Amino acid sequence: VGECGQLAKKCLTTDGEVPTSCEAPLLKCLLVRKLFFFLHRCFELRAFPLETKDAPGMVQPSPSAISDLLRCIFKPAGESSGLAKAPPMFMRLLRLSPLGLFNVLSVLFTSPSASRAVQEQADTLLAEEPMSLGSLFRATESALQNSKQQAAEEGPALPQNADQEFLWFIARSMPRAKPKLQPGEVMKVVDHLMAAPSSVDSERGCRFRQRSPEEAEQLLIGVLAAQDSLDKAQWDAVIDKASRHGFWGLASWLHERHGEYGRALDCRLQDSELKDAIFEYIILKLADDPAASSALVEATLQRLNVLVAVDAERCSLMICEQFAVVASHSSVLERLRPYPQMEMRYLEALLVRRRLTSQVEDRQAFFNANVVRYIDLLCQHSPAAVLPFILENEALPLRECLELCSRYSVIDASVHLLERTGDFASVLELVLSDYRVAIDKLRMSFCGKEGLDRVVISRAVKRLLAVGQVQ
Repeated sequence: VGECGQLAKKCLTTDGEVPTSCEAPLLKCLLVRKLFFFLHRCFELRAFPLETKDAPGMVQPSPSAISDLLRCIFKPAGESSGLAKAPPMFMRLLRLSPLGLFNVLSVLFTSPSASRAVQEQADTLLAEEPMSLGSLFRATESALQNSKQQAAEEGPALPQNADQEFLWFIARSMPRAKPKLQPGEVMKVVDHLMAAPSSVDSERGCRFRQRSPEEAEQLLIGVLAAQDSLDKAQWDAVIDKASRHGFWGLASWLHERHGEYGRALDCRLQDSELKDAIFEYIILKLADDPAASSALVEATLQRLNVLVAVDAERCSLMICEQFAVVASHSSVLERLRPYPQMEMRYLEALLVRRRLTSQVEDRQAFFNANVVRYIDLLCQHSPAAVLPFILENEALPLRECLELCSRYSVIDASVHLLERTGDFASVLELVLSDYRVAIDKLRMSFCGKEGLDRVVISRAVKRLLAVGQVQ
């Protein structure tokens, strides 16, 4: 650290160079980067500088290394004139690089092995408080405040990004440290993380380490998930800010947390990646949170036209496979009326694949109430499936089914239903009529009145030859 401090003094500002206040030691001095990389590896309990499998002789640090380093960093300097001094080593590292210091300290909260090692230590860290993630957070916060006060009184000033980097540290540490922050402090973290991914100091040409919006969004979700001190107005303000900054995943999560599934879906439809995965999101939520299924299903059905435009096939599959188990079928069928293909598949899942979970009496009542509509849809969109369905289900309203089959000219099903009614004269008339139509089509194909269809002619000739050979 002493050698790094000497090198840092040489990082003077010249035209076109990064100023000292914007991480110049970290950016320009290799030894400074190696110092923070060493701390990072030790806090992760990984060998420095390479893994043991990649370089023989490398030694993996033990959990006690973490407590040794933390005692060194946070070792107090004592009091002067009744004022608490900042830990000298913390102050020196902070002057070298706020980015480097708070990044390595955040490893203790984000790395599972490091967090476990801190929790298992029996040492004390600050004011005789047992070492834990909570006490480590408070020690860091206290050390920063003392450093700022000491720098203001004695100089020189701390790097200008110290407070900003500490906000990132708060965001990373909060899910495990669970500090009790005031609403104003939470909003400060939220504002900084939303603006930080694109922050550039254009006046000085200073570009901080750019964090991705995805990283900021995930950290914000972790921060807000640990909060219960915000009121409704503050939650609404966070949602508004997330929407204005394009953090649609965060906005969706916040709406979902408050049971507003319709708005959560609307937010996901604003982002191209979230929109592509919206069906998987709905399916997972239905599986993970059955209590919210009715609200989510209703919100989905209200946006059915938008979801169909996203991907009609996936939307249909989701509704038929998932909603058939959890939804109110009458509500779903009502919303599916404008989409007959999807309505047919949904009824198929209930009537053919027997996805109904209600009692036997309710299943029979549902069957009786919807079977005619299913036959109607089959006649229009899948006529070849009408007869197999009728053969499997004998207890059908014959008159309504026969009327539908006749209206849509489903001949094989009509013949079967007429035979069941005993109207053999109508059966013969229907067969002969169908035969005459087929003969007329074949004659016109041979005569070429509607254009020569060689495929039809070839197929007809083969069938006639086959019949002749049998006779």
